[in-house]
Amino acid sequence: MQTAGFKKVWIKTTGISPMRLTSSLRAKAQQDDAHAATISESPPVYIAPTSLDERLRRSFESNLLMSMVKNSINGILSLLGVGDSLKGLFIKV
Repeated sequence: MQTAGFKKVWIKTTGISPMRLTSSLRAKAQQDDAHAATISESPPVYIAPTSLDERLRRSFESNLLMSMVKNSINGILSLLGVGDSLKGLFIKV
């Protein structure tokens, strides 16, 4: 971004998708097991009102304590740089 004339103010990585994590772990297990590689499963639906991710998001947003837990988790993810979402603020110089 500096070569394009922008100065970084901050960058955060937040959020984690339990469905994507589970899907990744399942794919890894299938790669390790030669017999399971021949079995095909339909991919999970990540964005649907009934998905695990959406149900968790709604429950975290509707409860003050859970919202504080979510903010703490996002802070840790941002410190470690391992969140699913990348957010940043840059200033044109």
